[in-house]
Amino acid sequence: MTPEDRIHALGIWQGPIEISPIAGGITNRNYLVSDAVARCVVRLGSDIPIHHINRQNELAASRAAHAAGISPAVIHHSPGVLVLEYIEARALSPEDIRTPQMLAQVVPLVRACHRDIARHFRGQAMIFWVFHVIRDYAANLKVSKSAYLPLLAGLVGKADMLEEAAGPFEIAFGHNDLLAANFLDDGKRLWLIDWDYAGFNTPLFDLGGLASKGGIECDVTVARIAENEYYIVTGTGFATHDFDWIARNIPAAMHAELVDVTSAYSVLSLMGPNSRAVLEKVTGSDVSNAAFPFGKVRTVSIAGCPVRALRITYVGELGYELHIPVEYATTVYDVLMASGGELGLVNAGYRAIESCRLEKGYRAWGSDIGPDHTPVEAGLGWAVKMRKNIPFRGREAIGQQLAGGVKKRLACFIPEDADAVLLGRETIYRDGKRVGWLSSGGFGHTLGKPIGYGYVRNPDGVTEDFVLSGTYELDVARERIPCKVSLSPLYDPDMARVKA
Repeated sequence: MTPEDRIHALGIWQGPIEISPIAGGITNRNYLVSDAVARCVVRLGSDIPIHHINRQNELAASRAAHAAGISPAVIHHSPGVLVLEYIEARALSPEDIRTPQMLAQVVPLVRACHRDIARHFRGQAMIFWVFHVIRDYAANLKVSKSAYLPLLAGLVGKADMLEEAAGPFEIAFGHNDLLAANFLDDGKRLWLIDWDYAGFNTPLFDLGGLASKGGIECDVTVARIAENEYYIVTGTGFATHDFDWIARNIPAAMHAELVDVTSAYSVLSLMGPNSRAVLEKVTGSDVSNAAFPFGKVRTVSIAGCPVRALRITYVGELGYELHIPVEYATTVYDVLMASGGELGLVNAGYRAIESCRLEKGYRAWGSDIGPDHTPVEAGLGWAVKMRKNIPFRGREAIGQQLAGGVKKRLACFIPEDADAVLLGRETIYRDGKRVGWLSSGGFGHTLGKPIGYGYVRNPDGVTEDFVLSGTYELDVARERIPCKVSLSPLYDPDMARVKA
């Protein structure tokens, strides 16, 4: 039975009906249905235990939210079907929520959710504890023998650390999925809809979901390969996260399709001072700096195999990412190794990459940058297109920081003791006062020095002068070690080698 057939069969309609799908919705399908009397929203969806979604709980929360004056009325329900009163309104955008005028309406509505819905809720209620959800996700990934198993221990460990550090919480009834589009503005007031994840939780979870501070949601490379086609590359461990975020943020009116092509390609990173010389030995394509400059994408032929080459690097040297159809990967690899041996080509592991990126000052998403850090705070303000009148998520927040300053700023720390071992999380002291911790650390083998990165924090504001004027120490294994500070890359700060 099709969704339309299910809607027709409900038996609640007055006369003929018209059905139109409503864009959006990840855990359900939404339809606008009009009959001779009224218009309704029909939500079709089943229980999704892996995501902790229970439709009976959603029904009870929807009814309680209506009783509290927060959400539209429930007109009908049956297994897998929820019919709601239709509100003539527009869904908010993240930009809407960031305006002071709209926040003045949003905050009281969220407060009413936390305070009033529990008084009207009937029956068994869910608890949506995010740390339990994370542990449950991890357990399911283990059972399914996910390809991400090597990452689980570290991720679950971070979640456990956050849960312990957070301590006890006040409990309230939360929405737990405060996307901007779940707020509706009818011109007179706001409504809050979609109670899939509703349940008792800390109110801080909703506030965290509501906040949009111009943070860095993902770190991807985007190559335009046709007039209306783009090739997006992200880190191995972030494909699911980034795909989901991009998919959820494609505007409803835009005809755009997102397709995961990960399984179709292998990637070889050819990087180092001699990378162009190696590439020239295996392809007849012109890969000179003039023909193939930094930040461009070209299709080249290697041993008769089509290769999409991206001239980017994560190691601070001239380099290329070679994206190869899976069936050609071993052929291209063998040709490169055979031809590059006399030029010093060798295999390198992740720790070699990590050492080089620390020296060059490249940020790592998930540690140095992420949703909690803005480009201005991370020293990446140059990468944000503020001079052009192009709207984007977070633009207003970035503009406010550029005008009003920030309260933290990422800096590089170099211990005076060359034997110090930095792993990340070491406490940063400025003039004897704790001001932050290292987000990442390691050893720069080219420079022969340990290197760490971390945010210098100050509630009264952090400027470049504030960072550079202090005297710094790092707490390494309970020993205070003096260190120097820098806001510039330690290696090739002018990008001469990268762009050679």
